[in-house]
Amino acid sequence: MLSRPVLITAVGISCILFLYTVTRTGHIPGTVEPPIPGAQTDSPKHVLVTGAAGFVGFHLSKALLDKPHARVFGVDNFDKWSDLKLKQDRAHELYEYGVALEDGDICDQEYLTDLFRRENFTHVVHLAGRSGVRGQDLDAAAIMENNVECFVNLLEVMKNYKNIKLVYASSASVYGSSSQLPFSPSHHVIQPDTIEGLAKRTGELLAQGYCKEYGLHQVGLRFFTVYGPWGREDSALNIFTQQMLEGEVLQVFHTREGRPLERDFLYVEDAVRGILSALNFSPTHCGHVFNLASGQAQSAVDLVALLEQQLNIQAQAVKVLAPPLEVVRMMGDVQCSLQQLGFKPKVSLHQGVQDFVQWALKYREQQNRNQKSKQASLSQKFRERLLSERNEREERLQSEALARRNEELRTMVQQQRDVFLKYAMKNNIPLPDMTRGPFHFYQGVDSPGGDIIKATSLKNNPEAMKKRCLEAEQCVAFSSAGMLKSRVKPPHLWQQAAFSSPEQGIYVADVDMCAADLHDCDEHAFCNKTGPAQFRCTCRDGYYGNGQTCLPRYNPDEPLPLEVRRDGLISVFNGINLQDMKTAAQFVFFQGMDSLGGDFMVAEQFRGQPKQLQSICLDIPQCIGFNSNGMLKMSMSRPSGWIRWSNKDSDGLYLLDLNYCELDLELCPEGSLCQRHAPGVYQCTCQTPLVMVNNQCVQVPGYGNMSVAVYPGREVEVGGYM
Repeated sequence: MLSRPVLITAVGISCILFLYTVTRTGHIPGTVEPPIPGAQTDSPKHVLVTGAAGFVGFHLSKALLDKPHARVFGVDNFDKWSDLKLKQDRAHELYEYGVALEDGDICDQEYLTDLFRRENFTHVVHLAGRSGVRGQDLDAAAIMENNVECFVNLLEVMKNYKNIKLVYASSASVYGSSSQLPFSPSHHVIQPDTIEGLAKRTGELLAQGYCKEYGLHQVGLRFFTVYGPWGREDSALNIFTQQMLEGEVLQVFHTREGRPLERDFLYVEDAVRGILSALNFSPTHCGHVFNLASGQAQSAVDLVALLEQQLNIQAQAVKVLAPPLEVVRMMGDVQCSLQQLGFKPKVSLHQGVQDFVQWALKYREQQNRNQKSKQASLSQKFRERLLSERNEREERLQSEALARRNEELRTMVQQQRDVFLKYAMKNNIPLPDMTRGPFHFYQGVDSPGGDIIKATSLKNNPEAMKKRCLEAEQCVAFSSAGMLKSRVKPPHLWQQAAFSSPEQGIYVADVDMCAADLHDCDEHAFCNKTGPAQFRCTCRDGYYGNGQTCLPRYNPDEPLPLEVRRDGLISVFNGINLQDMKTAAQFVFFQGMDSLGGDFMVAEQFRGQPKQLQSICLDIPQCIGFNSNGMLKMSMSRPSGWIRWSNKDSDGLYLLDLNYCELDLELCPEGSLCQRHAPGVYQCTCQTPLVMVNNQCVQVPGYGNMSVAVYPGREVEVGGYM
């Protein structure tokens, strides 16, 4: 086993190899020519920036647009987790600056796929995500979704574009309190203390995995505490500034020993320079992750002192115990970033705070003016425009996705049809006749349901719709609204439609639904054509029903039908002979009620004759009840689902009062007892201290025993808790 000092990550190896190579050759590996640290190239770039209306994304987008050979396309979803007003103002500022910006969500893979089709990106800077959340506002699921699942969406799309380079944002939160100072990417122990740190570390591993599996060119950047103009509203610098201007008391985090927390503050312009250097960096392996930090730790007390100086306000501050997961001191090692990216921070904390305060005072003044004005600000109007464009785009994408799915379905059906045709021809099987005659037009009406394809681009164009219908498998009609249909209801069920002109309505092909095998008649029913795409189902002799469902008729002079005898052997009672038990049992009558479903045979000639129906039910193995109309039942639904269908005293439901627990059919789960609960109902009660959960007896601390009532013939759908 290797000892601890030998266990270092690929990142650490890269830094060691780098120093060795530079010493031997004087050349910096992984950088573009000329080999000068931080050298920028003028190669043309078309850069996608996710989270463009965020703090860093805003500054990066402007900096990219200042490059002579760079184009930038920004995407932001304006999520609810940040100050929407500040994001709107940043977005409008970008628009005024000339940055192309869309309201889009990278969690939507269809949107991302469409975006990459539309734009010929050369680089992607992924800054979107959720971070900096603590305490009661922590939503672990949302953090993992935004930072991991949505990142996977981006990686999934980008794996098909191997020529596009990815620079993604990670965070200093990956280090955690156990890492030694200064935090270095070469440290082999990285144990995040927070959900955010875990999510960011997962993102790094995912990016490296896609690099190895799919050859994706990627570089990760671990941002420390970035600050500056247009900074996040929940940052300590922004909060302290607003509190001091309002005369409020500042709460400054300290340890139990009275030591203030220290952070590595990096001015946003320095962070942007680091990103630009990463865009020009040529990765030599999949483990490149760099710190973007100042390399110095400054306390919150130092920050307050600088604010006092710049605002000329004496701060009222109190010491507050820091949350348990806050790292006391954070400081980044930027040696690898300097050597491989040429990254070197230029702005001191003093200068950065001065610039921030100047912006904050100006922005605050602007906000006060906007609040006094009752008109919508330019940023609000621009946001509404972005939202309108997004809605239009989503409608287009939905329509295109539906068209693609329809085409895929059409292709799949055609392939299956071709296979069936070959099989049918080989085995002399009669084929359905899908001959479609002329289309009949019915003005101002529509048949609800039966829609198979939405072709809104062809609406109010009957000739084009007719052609599309003839191309589509199983299409027998279409409406002026652009809906292709595989079924039309009988004319008396058609509805008046809100069409705008007399030429609009429904077009129905003269097709024989029976010959085309497009009907829903029972296997024991005849299908007869009654009109264009119209048919009627009629049960055959010996069967009773509406044609869609045909049950065998009971005939005392003939043997039971084969399907009834077969079902009697494989009924819910597992073929056990119930005759003796049924003979000794009594029928319980529920006046006016009926249980939907479970019918297997009909003795309508004995309607209203309960004695005869009881005798018939006792003679048929699977029969456990009937209604007074003569419908014999092999299963019952829960009483809560029964319906009242008659007020006559003689009408109702008869249920055989069997004790199903005596049948020893393993009706109840292991660890429970089966007891008769009510007529036809048994109850499973878990033995203490087990509890019934999903029809299983499990141990749940804090709960006593619970029971569940189960009904005959419903082995899967068990009853509710009693």
